Amino acid sequence: LFDHDLADKPEEIEKLCHDIRMEITRQTGGLTASCGIASNKMLAKICSEKNKPNGQFRLKSTYGAITQFMDELPVRKIPGIGKTGEIILNELGIKTCGDVLNKKVELFVSSTEIAFDFYMRSALGISRTYHVAREDAKSMSVSRTFAAISKREEIEAKIDQLSAMLAEQMRDRGKIARHLAITFKTCKFQVMQKNMTLPKYVGDKADIAKYSKELSLQLIQKDPLRLIGIKVSELCDVADFEKRSISNFFSKKSEMIQQQPQNQQHHQQQQPQAQPQQELVREDSRSEQFNQVRISKENSQSVQNEPSPDLIRSSIEVVPKNEQMAVCPICNERFSGLVNNTRINKHIDQCLKRQTAALANEGSNTQIEQRSVPL
Repeated sequence: LFDHDLADKPEEIEKLCHDIRMEITRQTGGLTASCGIASNKMLAKICSEKNKPNGQFRLKSTYGAITQFMDELPVRKIPGIGKTGEIILNELGIKTCGDVLNKKVELFVSSTEIAFDFYMRSALGISRTYHVAREDAKSMSVSRTFAAISKREEIEAKIDQLSAMLAEQMRDRGKIARHLAITFKTCKFQVMQKNMTLPKYVGDKADIAKYSKELSLQLIQKDPLRLIGIKVSELCDVADFEKRSISNFFSKKSEMIQQQPQNQQHHQQQQPQAQPQQELVREDSRSEQFNQVRISKENSQSVQNEPSPDLIRSSIEVVPKNEQMAVCPICNERFSGLVNNTRINKHIDQCLKRQTAALANEGSNTQIEQRSVPL
């Protein structure tokens, strides 16, 4: 009205509203509309209820006219006060907006700060005079009332029809959803509802109908149905979803590409550390598998005195299996073929016994010669 410079021209305002209602009737083929004219949105909403179904009502924008109008207005007519709120206010003796102002102390004690502020502003006829931009919807739904039906084929046909309507709304707004709920209302006004979180985001009528039919099987209705509703929530913009999916795909690819050189470098760094351990294992296993011994050259000299068996055994070296040779430190005998510690030790013991016997014989012969020398 301000844009058309009609704020101070009440007659032209009423004519404009009348023309709008007539245009609605003409465009819709006979549907009527009511209209309210007031100084703010709340009062205009209340005034639109005065001359229904096909009329209009204008409330003058003066303090006296507004206070008189609100004093006699039932609290149930205020947008935002429902059946439960009306019962609570009635228990406090508040039936009209005038009563709200007269019993503000009782209302202040029994209400929250936000609720008390709402009651006071509404009773005084105070509300916003501007339009708030429409917030992004958190859910979308569609429902239809029809003649009572009870057959499964009829119910599924209605679900298909509602799914197509809901899918069209979602497509127009560019939305997809992850949560779905279905509502049944019987001819006895019994309401039943089932909901589920979908395994994926959906927006196609076939997917909506599929999951709606699955949920409907969980609702057992004894009486015929007169209303079916389908609701979707956890909405997401199609463009954002596609962009997010593509970015996630490429981010995962880039992470994989970046991790490959790091894994290779990490593997190369670990290899030098693993080699000494592998060599030690090989040496240990080799020493266990060796079946030959080699006598060191340093200990292969002839023994004049009786050598210690421990000293001889300590001079034995473990030699690789491919040499297949060992030397006795006493008699210098070489052993070839498959040689083991048991065989070498047995041979050394025999050599020691022979050497001990020989030394004993030499000692006895010396004593005999000394005895035979005349004095």
